[in-house]
Amino acid sequence: MIQIVPALPPSTNGLGDYALEVAGAMRSEFGLDTGFVVGNPEWQGPEEVAGFKVRKVAARSARDLEETLLEAAQGGEPRVLLQLSGYGYSGRGCPWWLMQGLRRWRARQSDARLVTMFHELYVEAPPWTTSFWVSPAQRMVVKGIARRSDVAVTNIQRYRDRLERFDPSKRGGVGTLAVPSNVGEPLEPGELGRRARSMVVFGQPGSRMRCYATQKAAMQRACELLGISEVHDVGESMDGIPERVGDLRVRRHGVLSGAELSLLLAECVAGFVTYPRAFLAKSGVFAAYCSHRMIPVLPVMPGDTRPDADGIAGGVHYLSVAGKQAGEVAAEHAQAIADAAWNWYQGHGVKSHARAFAAALRS
Repeated sequence: MIQIVPALPPSTNGLGDYALEVAGAMRSEFGLDTGFVVGNPEWQGPEEVAGFKVRKVAARSARDLEETLLEAAQGGEPRVLLQLSGYGYSGRGCPWWLMQGLRRWRARQSDARLVTMFHELYVEAPPWTTSFWVSPAQRMVVKGIARRSDVAVTNIQRYRDRLERFDPSKRGGVGTLAVPSNVGEPLEPGELGRRARSMVVFGQPGSRMRCYATQKAAMQRACELLGISEVHDVGESMDGIPERVGDLRVRRHGVLSGAELSLLLAECVAGFVTYPRAFLAKSGVFAAYCSHRMIPVLPVMPGDTRPDADGIAGGVHYLSVAGKQAGEVAAEHAQAIADAAWNWYQGHGVKSHARAFAAALRS
């Protein structure tokens, strides 16, 4: 089978990392091998990544994608798994060439099968922003790809409902799989009482800067509530990362490998993340905290008024903290949150994704 992705290592790309994890699990668990097609002609990488053969399109055009898919499928069944996030394939998030290329490929392959993982749909923005004006085109591309897909899967219920409206023939049939951890899934993570009283902040530069710039009081209060004595910052080096949060030292690690980060997470009590609570099932950072049986900590953010979703509940699967919050968190409650987060995660780890895709591709 073939996976279409925006990029693969050595480029930094979450979808590429995810696709490789899924490909590894499909190979080891279900005997399904993967060849990759990178949808970016400027991608610089080898012809084999992590033991998987890789091709890339020579140009972002429908014809080139059609020919590349036909070439990649020679000698095998024409089965394609598309990892879709519009901005990964087009600067404006409207990859018409991708939609048309898939249409042309399907017309050439009578037994073709397309499974699409919709990581994103379309931007929602106010009318005074540029993004607002490209949203209709993005919706048309998503709708076109949904209708050409034999199976559609996405990561949150909100997106599932929209996809079923786009293609009524799939009503009740769009699957949902929350984002898995890209940095490890320990089989038996230890209890909190055996860990260092430390908190982790990791992710993209923008999300980490929000933690320190606008949610510093909530972070400090969370550390007080949980008895945290140290903060670990992981990610690209950048200006603005403080040396201390209140009385707590911030240890700056820079970029760590997935294995290194997994070891660190398994040794810490909590992880801090700024992400809208209604979309937590889309957060790889939140997933990593859950998979390592940590306490995910979310600050109370102004304007975040949408309710919890996707089986995640504040006070059950994460700790919600305001800067001036009173009280304390008992050890039993803290462990209960970590346990609930870990148990929630078990239904959609990497193997669950691989199992779902393998079944869809073979149907």
